[in-house]
Amino acid sequence: MKDIAHPESNNTPTWQSPVCWVLAAVGVVMIYSVYRYIQTNRAVVLSYIDVSDSVQPYRKAMTEICEAVNEALIDGDTRIEAKFADRVLVTSNTTHEGKQAIGDCQKITQKPEGVGKHPGTDIVEVFQSIDTEVQHQRSQGNKQPVVTILAIQAAEPKIGKKPTDPKIVKEWVQKIAKEGYLSIIGPEVILQSQLSKELVKIPNVKVCTFSQAKDCGIDWAFSQARK
Repeated sequence: MKDIAHPESNNTPTWQSPVCWVLAAVGVVMIYSVYRYIQTNRAVVLSYIDVSDSVQPYRKAMTEICEAVNEALIDGDTRIEAKFADRVLVTSNTTHEGKQAIGDCQKITQKPEGVGKHPGTDIVEVFQSIDTEVQHQRSQGNKQPVVTILAIQAAEPKIGKKPTDPKIVKEWVQKIAKEGYLSIIGPEVILQSQLSKELVKIPNVKVCTFSQAKDCGIDWAFSQARK
């Protein structure tokens, strides 16, 4: 007679159970994902948004750009936001954290006080502001790669000012691109006539239309900086 207290069993050992292997695989994937997240480069992310009167018909495109940038952020990124028209105003400078409110993208084209009182868009002042913010980060010991998203309707000269020399624009873009990756996003006609011909061959620079903003400009810049 078999020992009732110790019946024979043909059960598979626990460590050989399919459930055990599935749980182990899930654990490995989770550990690897956490490791990759920890190892991912953080970035200095600059979002410069045109809020001039001429950009208002493109509010939907600007909102989508704002949302795409927000989705690309991870904890530890340095987030610098600015709005510009006849002058530039840096509106925030923070370290991104997961529970932190990033702003209302639906209001992205609203003009802050003191901006947009006069016609024209000073593109050189925009580049100077970007460079100042980047150099400030460097002076503070922040060596993170730079992602700059510049969304602009057009670089119209201010009243009484001459149009900006394309060579000067190119020089500024080259300087900014040395610190990381720059995406210039705007309407197709404006980009073709004002920017793309001069800038398309500069390393680390993308010139993209509003319809291409996420794939061409934003995802590209972040993917390069995260490597």
